[in-house]
Amino acid sequence: MTLEELYRSVELQLPITHNAIDYIDLLKRKLHAFRNLIDNLSTSEYRCEKIRKSLNQIDGCCSYLIDCLRYYYKGSPSAAFAELDKAIQSVKPSFDSLCIKGIRSEGLGQLYRLRVASARNLQKQDLFHVPFEKRGFVLNQRYSIAGLPCLYLGSSLYVCWEELNRPEFNSLQISRFKIDTGKKISIVDFGILPRVIFESFDKNSSRFKYKKQFEDYVESVSIAKTICWPIICACSIRARQPEATFKPEYIIPQLLSEWIANKKGYDGIRYFSMALPSYSLNNELILNYVFPVRTRNPKGYCRRLSRLFKMTEPISWGLAQSLARDYHITGPYEYQFNVVPGFRSTYSETEFGKIQMFIDSLPIDYLGM
Repeated sequence: MTLEELYRSVELQLPITHNAIDYIDLLKRKLHAFRNLIDNLSTSEYRCEKIRKSLNQIDGCCSYLIDCLRYYYKGSPSAAFAELDKAIQSVKPSFDSLCIKGIRSEGLGQLYRLRVASARNLQKQDLFHVPFEKRGFVLNQRYSIAGLPCLYLGSSLYVCWEELNRPEFNSLQISRFKIDTGKKISIVDFGILPRVIFESFDKNSSRFKYKKQFEDYVESVSIAKTICWPIICACSIRARQPEATFKPEYIIPQLLSEWIANKKGYDGIRYFSMALPSYSLNNELILNYVFPVRTRNPKGYCRRLSRLFKMTEPISWGLAQSLARDYHITGPYEYQFNVVPGFRSTYSETEFGKIQMFIDSLPIDYLGM
């Protein structure tokens, strides 16, 4: 089995939907299936051989992840956190290869946030993370421990809408976020679906001046993503009971968010949405970003995040839709967009795309506290 065949195998496709009562047993079975595939990798392909030489690290990572869940189930979150740290440390060189460091504004592009709100005139603060004095309202989310504010952003208005469970458009307020010019961030990148990983390499080839640089990049990232697949998998399992207070599928991603919040050199995580009905869309449309707060204050907002991002004033969906109707521009969003079966369009032709292009034209500035 080649590495490309591995990534196109059914067993490696994410996110995972399940009906298992025993969540630990589910993850054990997924990791065991992954391990069996690794054993079948070609012995003649260089990248496969490097992965096979990392079997001890992969086995250790899988074991620590299962122990992490067991300790959490026993009511020992600190011991669970320690096991997650061991899992990361066991594959640390590969984990670091998944961290994209020094991303500038043009590299990250435009990000968006939606909020369901009955009030007409929201302020920028209302579209930022929950302020520290209201941390009691921070609920458990995939990458958020209750009480820990995080800034969640999406790569498109569409993915933000899906994340909110498709609310009525007229109830929405929109803001666009962008890293300030000259600033840099570093993110752990879980954002490429396994089935498109090699397609993404082809799209990134223009970034490299020399063919050897591109080949080294493909080798490094493809090997790192394979070795770290157990961690990515453990963060990419849909909740069996979305309305439940406790979701075991959130244990490892929440602990990972805490790990990142307490480590230097990482600002956030990029990951593909778990809320989509279809994953045939362009990968650029389905990405989420989570940025845990980096500072702790009695009230207000994280100084690091508020100085990192600029944002637009919130605008209602209805007003943006009305203004975008007469706004003509050739947009960058020429992605195929087939959310409705039997209907094909490009993202720029949809209301999502038109409003997004309009929002992209609005001025941005700092939060202001």
